[in-house]
Amino acid sequence: MIPNNATADITVDEYHHYKMEPEKLTGKVLLHMQISIIMIFHWHKDEYLGWLSPKVVDAFADYADFCFERFGDRVKNWFTMNEPRVIADCGYNSGYHALGRCTSCKFGENSSTEPYIVAHNLILSHAVAVKRYREKYQVEQKGKIGIILDFNWYEPYTYIVKDKDTTQRARDDERNGVPIGPKIYISELKRAMDDGANVIGYFAWSILDNFEWRLGCTSRFGMVYVDYNTLVRYPKKSAQWLKKILKRKNN
Repeated sequence: MIPNNATADITVDEYHHYKMEPEKLTGKVLLHMQISIIMIFHWHKDEYLGWLSPKVVDAFADYADFCFERFGDRVKNWFTMNEPRVIADCGYNSGYHALGRCTSCKFGENSSTEPYIVAHNLILSHAVAVKRYREKYQVEQKGKIGIILDFNWYEPYTYIVKDKDTTQRARDDERNGVPIGPKIYISELKRAMDDGANVIGYFAWSILDNFEWRLGCTSRFGMVYVDYNTLVRYPKKSAQWLKKILKRKNN
């Protein structure tokens, strides 16, 4: 159950506010820096039992193709989908997120097979969508396309050698050779860049308080506080911090 029976029907009403957000957050500093970035698929779908049917691959590619055709003249940065690992694991293994399927879940099903079927279809869907873009649109539209992948971060339970070694192995497995620590620390990104990582941008998650998975509207980690009754925005101290960072870069 989502706290307070909240839904994502309105949330922060970004549809009617998105043009005003940058100036409210940082003043005119950010206006000339806006880059059009679209996430084609973020989380949940009902058809095809989510991602279990192989039919979803072509359906997703057709949907992505529609987006490229309609918006590609203005959008130059595309992400096919958000955190496929979480979709497969939390949606079909633990059942923590939608569709809430797992061996011991209310809706049943099989945690030993479904997460792998879903992951397979997610990977194929991403690949086919990227192929469509590269073959039909990229040369003319001159955009880029990729995917959003999430990674966990680990800290040792204690600082004895055994716990530290176990933690380091877990970090190594997650980051797959890329020396980036918790994404909330820009200093770690700077260190990664100094070590040779190809870091070309940084997404601060998130600009606004928002509807966060099963936590609904109870989790407030945005840089801007949103009054869900009036939808009025109130910049937090972190927003002022970001403003200073952007001004320093601008100067």
